Amino acid sequence: MTSSSDRSGSPDGLPVGASDAETIFERVDDGVFALDADARVTFVNSHTEAMLGVSDAELLGERVWDAFPATLGTPFESAVRRARETREQVTFEAWYEPRSAWFEVRLYPDEGGMSAYFRDITDRKERVRQLEAYETGINAAADLVYRLDADGRYTMVNDTLVERTGFAREELLGEHVSITMDEADVAAVEARIRAALQEGRESPDPVQFEMQCADGDRFPVEANIAVLRTDGEFVGTVGVSRDISERRERERELERFEETINAVDDVVYALDDEGRFDLVNDTIEDVTGYDREALLGEHVGVIKDDETVAAAEETLGELLDGKAAETTFEFPLQPNEGAEIPAEDHMTIVYDDDGTFTGTAGVIRDITARKERQRKLSGLVETTQELMHAEDQGAVAESTLAAARDVLGFEFSTVRLYDAAADDLVPVASTDRVLQAMGDRPTYGVGNAPAGEAFETGELLRYEDLADIDDDVDRSPARAAMYVPIGEYGVLVLGSTEPASFTNLDQRVAEVLASSAATACERAEREAELREERAFIDGLVDSIPDVMYALDENVEYIRWNDRLLEATGYTEGEMADIEPLDLIAEGDMPAIDAAVEQVLDGERARAEARMVTSDGDRIPYEFTGAPVTDADGAVEGIVGIGRDVSERLERERELERQNERLERFASTVSHDLRNPLKLATSNLDMARHEVDSSLLDDVAAAHDRMEELIEDLLALARQGQTVDETEPVSVESVARDAWEHVDAPDATLEIDADEVVEADRQRLLQVFENLFRNSVEHAGPDVTLRVETTPSGFSVTDDGPGIPADERDAVFEYGYTTTDTGTGLGLAIVEEALTAHGWDVSLGESEAGGVRFDVRT
Repeated sequence: MTSSSDRSGSPDGLPVGASDAETIFERVDDGVFALDADARVTFVNSHTEAMLGVSDAELLGERVWDAFPATLGTPFESAVRRARETREQVTFEAWYEPRSAWFEVRLYPDEGGMSAYFRDITDRKERVRQLEAYETGINAAADLVYRLDADGRYTMVNDTLVERTGFAREELLGEHVSITMDEADVAAVEARIRAALQEGRESPDPVQFEMQCADGDRFPVEANIAVLRTDGEFVGTVGVSRDISERRERERELERFEETINAVDDVVYALDDEGRFDLVNDTIEDVTGYDREALLGEHVGVIKDDETVAAAEETLGELLDGKAAETTFEFPLQPNEGAEIPAEDHMTIVYDDDGTFTGTAGVIRDITARKERQRKLSGLVETTQELMHAEDQGAVAESTLAAARDVLGFEFSTVRLYDAAADDLVPVASTDRVLQAMGDRPTYGVGNAPAGEAFETGELLRYEDLADIDDDVDRSPARAAMYVPIGEYGVLVLGSTEPASFTNLDQRVAEVLASSAATACERAEREAELREERAFIDGLVDSIPDVMYALDENVEYIRWNDRLLEATGYTEGEMADIEPLDLIAEGDMPAIDAAVEQVLDGERARAEARMVTSDGDRIPYEFTGAPVTDADGAVEGIVGIGRDVSERLERERELERQNERLERFASTVSHDLRNPLKLATSNLDMARHEVDSSLLDDVAAAHDRMEELIEDLLALARQGQTVDETEPVSVESVARDAWEHVDAPDATLEIDADEVVEADRQRLLQVFENLFRNSVEHAGPDVTLRVETTPSGFSVTDDGPGIPADERDAVFEYGYTTTDTGTGLGLAIVEEALTAHGWDVSLGESEAGGVRFDVRT
């Protein structure tokens, strides 16, 4: 090694001789080179030449940037400049493109330059990259990956385990594996690991257990565990657990599928592409006598003759040619022993996901009993239809018994229905064979075996030999029986004189019959309730004195009450052919159309129109309608009421005529009475100047009384019997305004009324003025009055002497008064105004013993 300098910088900054430096730096595994103050290379060791691919002759004396131009603009350049400026050690990693390698560089600057130490870390970087990729892969794995130390504590868990269990990584690391497993599973896994260690195996057999989540949930996993050793010593395990929830579910589905096909009465099979059994259900044993397991792997020719096999292969060829996907054919089934069995095979071809033919599957049915079964099923259908028309549970029992006897062939049958009041099962129908051989059947309490037990548990009881029942009941000549619950309504008892005479088909058909009977009992019970409810509603609807009707969304009749027929003169049949709007006079249709549209938009509506009768008469009606909505709020119809308003209209016309007469009367009173009164008052004033007599005071009082009488008569005449326009009026506000018009400085008014009513404010104001004046006149000038809200409206009370109970009915009559100065019209005007609003007023006694006027708005 040669150098252009007799010294070089060392890591600790101490000068050393050139020969010593060469010796030292040649012993270092790193590449080493030195730079002077001008960044020229003054020394390189042999490792530098090997790692960078250049000789010392090419480097010595060269500026580092000229020697290594590829470092310009890289972290090496910036690090060198930073080290020279700061005179501080700098360490960094950088990629060197000419050598396609990663280097770790350490720079040691001093006053004369700097020393650079570097080593190739490409392999280390690759190992780190691989480790990161490995860790990324582990964390991205769908399985749960973890590592445990020798004590069973977590030292590593992947993201999947963290996410799946809900524990934070910090909660798991350092914790014993029992945080995610119960103690029994931990013990079982540890036992397997010990066994593997003793046997020298690297891993125990896969083990299944349940992982425990942070929230207490559990899920099944299958774990593959590897044993970790260091210098032969056990240091822990690595585990990969797979969530097998879906697999468990598939296994359960497969079990349910097997249970389902094994419950089928027909033979269900699957053959491979060579015609050998891949699958066959348990029914094959009942039908053919062959053991199911023994048939698996055997050719279908075991149960089909050669002719049938040939025909099936020919048919299969046609199916594969695309002519059809499935076929049904009959063939003679070959049992293990005995005669051939007429059978029917419904066969279909099976393909895998790639569309490759993999075999056939099908259902083989013994059609010997099919006709009998069809007869029974057809009879059951007819019975079910008959049951659905049974009016009561007694009729259901009779139909059920008839089906048990005639359709199913059970001559020894009884139907017992539950009597809730007595808590007994009462025999309501028995076949003639039962009555002849066994007499009238007794009533059984619920729970008494076996009929009561079947009813109470809701489970069918089947006795192949009645002698097996341990009780003292003599059931002869019946030897076998089935007790089939009819839901919550009773029990169907089916008997036979031969033991073990029931087939599985008999049991299933009996269950269907009993289920249909239970449904029929429920329907009959519900229909009876509906009949009662309908009768009540019909009676209620028909008792309404007004026309009532229901329309669908197309404005067509759904129903109507008798009053509509009476009002129009049409019969029930005629009304069914009439459109509802055809009953409306043509000129009134716009109002009705608008009201119908409003109701179909979901709002209530009212309209007046003339209804045309069968005789052509046009009767004025007021129609009110409301929407009928479904559960989602959509309008699906209209319900309405029509009220004959002929009398009301006539009353209104008469009222108009009456109001006109009253107005004329009021004008007459105002002119013909006030003019003479004014003359009398004028003369009285002149008489006072000529005569000083107390009699003139009486005349003046009479004049005042006449003036009050005229005012009240005018008010009464001009008010009318109805209120045409109303507005929201505050009871408190109008009461205070009325009090301002009453001359009673010593009286007190208390108001506790926050009600707002729809009223004619002026007329309500007069009501309060008259009531207040009435109390002041009768109870005295210092009376206390109170206005307050009541549940039905408002009240006005005082603390005066009150009115005797026997006189209260007369206070609202014209001319009633208990004072010499009263006109007797004030309270009559009150009642008139309140009635015009459609309100009621009653008189009672206040808490203070005075008068109480209650107004019901």
